[in-house]
Amino acid sequence: MEGNIHRLPILRSYRDRKKHVEDVLVRESSITIFYNERKIVTLLCTPVELMELAIGFLFSEGILSHFEEIRWISEDPERGRVMVEGCVENRTQEPVERVITSGCGQGAFLFPSEEQGENEISIRGISLSSYWISQLIREFYKRSQLYLTTGGVHSCALANEGGIIIFREDIGRHNALDKVVGKCVMEGMGTEDSIILTTGRVSAEMVIKARRMNATFLISRGAPTDLSVALSKKAGITLIGFCRGERMNIYSHPERVIFKGNGKAT
Repeated sequence: MEGNIHRLPILRSYRDRKKHVEDVLVRESSITIFYNERKIVTLLCTPVELMELAIGFLFSEGILSHFEEIRWISEDPERGRVMVEGCVENRTQEPVERVITSGCGQGAFLFPSEEQGENEISIRGISLSSYWISQLIREFYKRSQLYLTTGGVHSCALANEGGIIIFREDIGRHNALDKVVGKCVMEGMGTEDSIILTTGRVSAEMVIKARRMNATFLISRGAPTDLSVALSKKAGITLIGFCRGERMNIYSHPERVIFKGNGKAT
C-alpha cells in the first residue's frame, strides 16, 4: 500500500487548538494510454496496476475484445504513459458519440448508439438472496484498506456466488472498474453472470462497462442516476444502490433477488 500513498506534514485544528501531525494522502497521477501510437485518453488515477487499467479501458471502450489482440504492452510511470500495440485497427471506427463523463472531469467515454436502443433483452442469469448480498457487501467494505487509510479512493470488485474474486481501488470509480476488467482480460477470466461491486455513484458509463462484461448484478453503496437505471433495465442487469448493512434499493430486475431464507440461492 505504501506505493499508493504520500505522507505529508500538516497543521490540524480542533476547537481552536492546533497540532502538527502527519497526514496520509492517496497518490494521484496523470497517465496517458496510447494504442498503436495513437493517443486514446489521459486519465487521472492511482498510479498502480497501470497495465490492467490500460487494457481494461481499451476493452471497456470496445477497442479491444480479447487479450490476444495485443502484440505488446509497456508502461512508463515516470513519463506517465502506457503504450499498447494491437493487431486491430478499425474497431474504433464504429459510430460513436464522444461524451464527457459525470465523474472524471475532463475524461470521456465512447457512448455507442446501440446502448440507447429500445429493445429490452431477455432476463437470465443467477439469483441471489438479499441476506447473501448483505454479507457480500460487508466483505467488500472490509477489504478497502487504502480507503480506511486515506479516505480518498473508490473500490470495485468482481464476485461470483462464491465471493469476491478480484478487488481494486483507485481515486476514480471508473478506473477501479477498468482495473478489474483489465485483470480479467489478462487472465482470460470469464465474466458472464458476474457480480460487480462498487462504492461510487452508478452513472450510465458504469452500466455500459457492466454490460460489456455480461454481468448480472451491479451493486453499489452509492446512488444511481435515472439513465443508469433505464440502461440497466434494457441490459437485463439487476442494479442495486444504497446497499448498506441489510438495507438496499433495487432499481431494476428485482426478480433476481430472493427474500426468504438465509444464504445464497441460485
